Amino acid sequence: MYKMITSTIVVPRWEKGFLLIKRAHDDFNGDKWEFPGGKVDDLNDIQGEAIRELREEVLGRYDVKNFHQFSEFTVKAVGPKYIGYNLRFIIYVCDLDLPLVVTEEEERLRFGPDHQAMALLSLSCLENFVLTCETQMVIDKITKSPPI
Repeated sequence: MYKMITSTIVVPRWEKGFLLIKRAHDDFNGDKWEFPGGKVDDLNDIQGEAIRELREEVLGRYDVKNFHQFSEFTVKAVGPKYIGYNLRFIIYVCDLDLPLVVTEEEERLRFGPDHQAMALLSLSCLENFVLTCETQMVIDKITKSPPI
């Protein structure tokens, strides 16, 4: 019997692209690009947990619009840390309200220890980036059935 870990993945949309973040060089999945998200601590408020992760990782004080669940999938965990676990990913999409003009002092652009960069990318240019397995699975879902 496998234990379950629930995580969220948030697909932030902005005009014709998506916001992705790059994992820190020395972290798990180092130098790979992914959508924001993370492990759910409160299973009674999964959407709230997704919004918390999004704010922690890239958006700071900015709000999002049209936040809603898109899909979910479960995979068997790999790696010695998670032997005996399945990972359940709940995918949300939202629209960003980000101004392009940014100043160096903006607190929202500071990264935690897990990430080193973020970018707004179109689907067509993602082939030039190394993505995490989970992010590629989400891209495949978006390609087959685009979210509203």
